[in-house]
Amino acid sequence: PVLFAGTAGDDSLGRMLRDDLAREGVDVSLLRLDPQIATIMILVVVEADGGRVPFALPPSGASHLQLVPEQLPGDLPRRISWAHTTGMNLTEEPAAAATLDFLAACKAAGVPVSLDINSRIESMGNPRFLENLRRAADCCTVLLGSGPDELMPLAGADSPEAAARQLTRPGRVVVCRMGAGGATVYADGGSWHQDAFPVAVADTIGAGDAYNSGYLAAVWRGLAPREANRWGCAAGSACTSVRGARGCPTLPKLLDLLAQG
Repeated sequence: PVLFAGTAGDDSLGRMLRDDLAREGVDVSLLRLDPQIATIMILVVVEADGGRVPFALPPSGASHLQLVPEQLPGDLPRRISWAHTTGMNLTEEPAAAATLDFLAACKAAGVPVSLDINSRIESMGNPRFLENLRRAADCCTVLLGSGPDELMPLAGADSPEAAARQLTRPGRVVVCRMGAGGATVYADGGSWHQDAFPVAVADTIGAGDAYNSGYLAAVWRGLAPREANRWGCAAGSACTSVRGARGCPTLPKLLDLLAQG
C-alpha cells in the first residue's frame, strides 16, 4: 500500500491528480487541496534535438511547497515501511522544514528513506537549499540523482563517479543516473553499472522518476543493488518510449522488458 502526502490547489488540476492517484490505489488522505492556491503545472517544451525547456506555472508560490507539518502526523513513521521524497520540497518553506523534520523522525524510527535530488545546477547556488539537501541526505538510505546535473554540484566533484563515491556512506547507497548511459549504483561494498535498455525513444520526460519507481520497487522486494539497478533502468527506458511524463510501466510490462534484457 502507498500513501501520498502533499498539497495541491482545489482546482481542476488538483482534483485530477487526486483522482488519478486514488484510481491507482494510492491513499490520498494526506493530500490537501487548498482553494487559496493554484496547482503548479510544469510545461515542458521539447526541442527538435531532444533538448527540454521547462516552464513552471504559476512561477511563484508553488503548490507543492505548501506542505505543512500537520499533514505528516507524529505517528506516521510507525505506520510506514519506506519514505520517499524529492529535493524540490527543500527549496522553500513551509515544505522544507516539514520534510526535514519528517525525514529525521523516519531515521530515528529506523524507516528507510530515499531522496531524489531532483534539482538542477541552477538551484545549487542557493546556500540554504544546499544545507537542506545535505541535512536530508544525512537521513537517507538511498540518494538518487543525475550524475552531471545533481551529484557533481552537490559533492563539488569533477566527475559523476567521483561525486557518487564521495557521497556514499555506510548505510547509504548512491544512485548515479546517466540518461542514455544507464546508471551506476554505489554502495559501501562496491558499485554496479547497468546500461539503458534498447527502446525507441519518444522523449525523456519522467525517465528519472520512472527509474526511481523501478529501483525502489526492487529494493522493497529485497533484491540486491545490482538487480534493483536493472529494474530502475528498465523502468526508465520504458518511460522514454512513451511521449509525456506518464510513461512509467506497469509491473507486468516491467517484468516483460526485464525478461527480454
